[in-house]
Amino acid sequence: MAPIDIPMPAGDELPKPEVYLLTFGPKGHAVQRHSIRSERMVDGEGERTASSDAPQAILQRLAEGRAAGHPYTDVFVISHGWLTSTDNAIADYARWVELAIGQRPLHRLAPDYHGMVICVHWPSDPRDTGYRVTRAVHYAGWWLEKKLPFLSFYRMKDRAFRIGKNGLAPILKEMTANYPEARIHVMGHSFGAIVTSNAIAQEGVMADSLFLIEGAMSTWSFADPIESGRAKSKATEAVENAIDHVTGVVVGSSSAHDRALSVWYPFAESTRSLFWWSPNREPLWGGYGRHRFGALGFRGVSGKLNGFDAQRREVPHGTLEIDYALERGAVYSIDGSAVVVPPSGKGTWWTAKLMGAHSQILTPEISNLYWQSAGFPLALAAEGVRPVGDRAAGAERAVLARVEPL
Repeated sequence: MAPIDIPMPAGDELPKPEVYLLTFGPKGHAVQRHSIRSERMVDGEGERTASSDAPQAILQRLAEGRAAGHPYTDVFVISHGWLTSTDNAIADYARWVELAIGQRPLHRLAPDYHGMVICVHWPSDPRDTGYRVTRAVHYAGWWLEKKLPFLSFYRMKDRAFRIGKNGLAPILKEMTANYPEARIHVMGHSFGAIVTSNAIAQEGVMADSLFLIEGAMSTWSFADPIESGRAKSKATEAVENAIDHVTGVVVGSSSAHDRALSVWYPFAESTRSLFWWSPNREPLWGGYGRHRFGALGFRGVSGKLNGFDAQRREVPHGTLEIDYALERGAVYSIDGSAVVVPPSGKGTWWTAKLMGAHSQILTPEISNLYWQSAGFPLALAAEGVRPVGDRAAGAERAVLARVEPL
């Protein structure tokens, strides 16, 4: 089948982004291959990229761009979440890339802008036949999870940490060290927020922006240590310094309509200590009280962050002419309830009731916020487009003084 070209907006003279799919094995450090299996996943010339070893292929392209005098200025790294099959991951990534490209004319991109997109795919769905079970001792558990995939919650959450640390972090570390001219923008959805946060938290990794949408991780993930000697969970401790590795903007986007994170996530986390086979078990009682098991994608970013609260914003529905006035070095907790809403229409009733708006993130308003969090303001901002104010009057600004403001 001939590759389908990524549609480009009229009047957009910037080069087309090259889109790569990184496929990781269950332990993270076993990178399987660089596979572009969708006709929509193409290189800058609209041709499908050949299969090869993923990290080397990406790093080689960065080196070639630099040698040709047209270095990559921005690398966008995206990770999906739980229960995402190979085919669904490719389809969702293609839709997100097309949505983002369609908004390029709305934002101020430098004349030398040259983008690359790295889509991370990891085995998060036991029903995905793209990954084989190699040990017979795991077959019974794999079979049960394949029939009842929700039972894989704990294993896939722990796998997300491994993928971030063992798989993605080494690649980002090499990019940080050898290609400082390329700004790295990292985005994660659901358990993908764990993948990306844990990758950035590793020593030697730096990113220019971190965008977490409907993150299936603790609302306290980046908070300062809790008083009275209350220790964080091991999982939360693993990512708490990720925001210190971000030189630009950190955004945690949430929705009040996310039933997966408002109901099922805290239920699963609060009962985790009951299962002897579950890694990173924590005492059932104590910790953060009744909010201990809240999810970032539902409650937003909670707690003090280097002594400050996260700034609060809201995403309004139906308009893209919004300047969020995001400042480098700040952490934002942004309520997307107006646009991240449950699906409607025929055949969506069960999804809306069980999961709510958890996966309904492919909206122009969220893409607009994503571009601004990556440091690309609206092209109309210079003409007086109003900024979005804090939700709570007089809310304390949370500039963390890690870097100079823009």
